[in-house]
Order: sequence, then C-alpha cells, then structure tokens
Amino acid sequence: MGEDLVFSVMGTKVSVSKSIVRRIVTTELSPLPHWEASDYLSTEEVEAFFGGASGSQLMKRIAKYILFYAENIVFATFLLLLAGEGKGRAEEYVDRHMGLLRALRRIVDKDEVRREDVEEMIGLCLRHGIDPF
Repeated sequence: MGEDLVFSVMGTKVSVSKSIVRRIVTTELSPLPHWEASDYLSTEEVEAFFGGASGSQLMKRIAKYILFYAENIVFATFLLLLAGEGKGRAEEYVDRHMGLLRALRRIVDKDEVRREDVEEMIGLCLRHGIDPF
C-alpha cells in the first residue's frame, strides 16, 4: 500500500499505484493544468503563438505545455473512470491514450521543436478529444 496514492474523486476515494501515475504523467501532476492556471505559458506567449510566432524557444515551451496538459487530462479522466466505472474501464481508457502521450513525448524530446511540430501535437490532441487551449 506504500506505493499507492489516494485521490478523492467526487466523494469516492481511489487508490492508484505510483507506477501508474508515472506511466501517465511524466511532467508534473496538476489538478488544474490549463495554461492560465499553470506556470507553463504566459498570456503573451499564447497570444504570440496564435498570432503566428514560430521562435524555437516559444515552440519548445508550448510543446512542453501541451504534453503537461494532455498527461493531466488523461490522468484526471482515468481517475473519474476508476471511481465511476471501475478499474477495467479506466485502464482501457489509458491504454487507448498511451499512443498519443508517446507521440507527444517524442516531439517534446526533439532538440528543436518547430511550429509544424506544435501544430501536429494540437491535431493529435484534438483527435483524442483533448483541447489544450
């Protein structure tokens, strides 16, 4: 039991092994991962991105944020499913989304992240029902 973390989900306590948490979340765990509530991006950076900016430092920061956001949304959904529908359904959901998370991690791990990479990340997320912005 020492390797488990306990979360309260809609009044239900759920226990999750640290290894599952680490499998899903490689950035940091956050109950509110949206860019406005995190330290990943500033309003100016988001506005610059949507204004067409493509500098490599900005693209790397946005890529890291998208990974952080996607991992936390997948984990939060996992917790909701675990509490509401059980372990099998929750694990099935994670298994379906691990390909997405691996693809996002590969992009973030690149030495240089281009605007096209970030746009690919956003497209991958949207195809999985995750909108980082």
